Amino acid sequence: MSGIMNMCQLVGVTISFLFIDKVGRRPLLLLGSLMMTICHLSVAILIRQYSADWAQHKSAGWAGVGFLLLYMVVFGVSWGPIPWAMPSEIFPSSLRAKGVAVSTMSNWINNFIIGLITPPVEFRGFFPLKFCTKKAN
Repeated sequence: MSGIMNMCQLVGVTISFLFIDKVGRRPLLLLGSLMMTICHLSVAILIRQYSADWAQHKSAGWAGVGFLLLYMVVFGVSWGPIPWAMPSEIFPSSLRAKGVAVSTMSNWINNFIIGLITPPVEFRGFFPLKFCTKKAN
């Protein structure tokens, strides 16, 4: 399934390369956000409705898979490639190589940190969310 999802994202990124300059970043990001929200909500509704007995509702399960695949295509068209394209456009020519290197390094360090902290946070359940919500109020 992971390979199929990555292929869907590859299709989305290819589409993005073709349309990003013609359509513009802002419309792609706004429409992508809307479509990704619809996909997330659809999966959440399907889980809420049918999670008690997936065996009896296989079509709902496949619909959920379809929404996940659509999400990956839409992410590939909108939010996926933008962070990789922007650093090279933001920095002046004299600093471009170093700026892109630092932004790429930052991306991978943050991905590593997320990989480290996600398992302990999952293990604790909703406690971190409750704690942060209480502190915010």
